[in-house]
Amino acid sequence: MRRRLPADGRLAPVLFTLFMSACASAPPAPPPAPAGPTYEEKIASILRLEDQRVLRDPAPPVAPAPAPPARGQRPAVVAPPPPLPPPPDLLRLVADGEPRVRRRAALAIGRVGLAQGVQPLVAALADMDPEVRQVAAFALGLIGDARARDPLVAALNDPSPLVEGSAAEALGLIGDAGAADAVGRLAGRIVQSGALAQTPPESDDARRDTPAGALRLAVGALVRLKAYGPLAAAVLDNGQPRVRWWPIAYALQRLEDKRVGDRPPIATCSSKPCARSDASATPRRRTRC
Repeated sequence: MRRRLPADGRLAPVLFTLFMSACASAPPAPPPAPAGPTYEEKIASILRLEDQRVLRDPAPPVAPAPAPPARGQRPAVVAPPPPLPPPPDLLRLVADGEPRVRRRAALAIGRVGLAQGVQPLVAALADMDPEVRQVAAFALGLIGDARARDPLVAALNDPSPLVEGSAAEALGLIGDAGAADAVGRLAGRIVQSGALAQTPPESDDARRDTPAGALRLAVGALVRLKAYGPLAAAVLDNGQPRVRWWPIAYALQRLEDKRVGDRPPIATCSSKPCARSDASATPRRRTRC
């Protein structure tokens, strides 16, 4: 026999209570995550951190827990706050998705000059973008940490002259004489390649993206390392120059090695000041041809 539901409305309050509790149990939807910083915001953060000589901003303070509800009251359902963006961090920005951000972050890490920046910059030596690799090598030279020597020696074999030259320059800045032979091999390889069979024009003197630019930085590094032997092996053949170019003559003179005193002049005539490496040249004197 079927039971009949009471018709006096006694179920109405029960149904209403169940309906309201079901609605109240659903928390509000969380707000959408904020969009990431723009390129301009990233660069502004990089410049600020570089100026402050720090690698990252401190973590933001943790938000306080909500106050407990009063006795006898149900806790209020509050939407969670939107997630905070991570604080600006040069070590994170050097791995950014944009090469131009990675380049600028790598330079900033070098200018900050802290040892914590060495490993991220070493990792950046394997970046797909040659300009990022070049700036990473240069920045390692600014820091001057000896731990970067072996990765920079490996970068002397980079396919880009831009990276080769900056790696040699960085090794000269670090000052580890153990890298002199590797830098000398780079200089010799460029000379023997015939890339300087024609004297580079003066307009190329400041360029870094050519074999001549890499050679200029390599011989400069050998001067810093006081490495006459590797330099002479790269640019001289039985005492005669393999390449007649003023940066090489100037490098030989700057070494002030007694073995340079009886060498013939190897600088070509040009409108630039150049060095003579003959016996009549006084140390550190620059003359015009």
